[in-house]
Amino acid sequence: MANVFILWSGPWGQTRRVVQAIEQDVRRAGHRLEVVDADNPPRGWIFSKADALLVVAALEGDRYSEKLRRLLKQQTARLAATPSAFMSVSLPAAVPEKQELARKYMDGLIAEIGWQPALQLSVAAALRYPEYSFFLRRKMKRLAREVGLPTDTSQMYEYTDWDQVRAFAAQLMELATGAPQHA
Repeated sequence: MANVFILWSGPWGQTRRVVQAIEQDVRRAGHRLEVVDADNPPRGWIFSKADALLVVAALEGDRYSEKLRRLLKQQTARLAATPSAFMSVSLPAAVPEKQELARKYMDGLIAEIGWQPALQLSVAAALRYPEYSFFLRRKMKRLAREVGLPTDTSQMYEYTDWDQVRAFAAQLMELATGAPQHA
């Protein structure tokens, strides 16, 4: 049994759904898990000892959360000492012609932190317009237009490849245990 730590950041809900899917797979495999929202960490929280650390972050326009970036910069020694993985969740990843841009943002964060995660994945987000507040719906419509995605706010658009997310979860567990996992 391994100890897996997930640090996540994402304001719109799809990132949390991705984290929940990974949580489910990790727990089902019998591993211990700690999950912390980097934007709202518990008071007095610190990184716990883990066999593997996963950071899952939503790209918010053209950058990741300032709180997440600051926290990761403060924890460079922990990141270097723990087998780690990074998953970016973004709208550009949903558009084949924009996937290189999504990768550029992901690589930029990794370089900014000075981090060398063993696993990396850029996964597509979703547009859940009917679930958004008026102002968030307008913001997401603008972001969708910028990358060439639909802007019909009466619809929901799921772009996340859940098989890809589950395969990444299996790779994370392999990283934590050193043994192949079966998805």
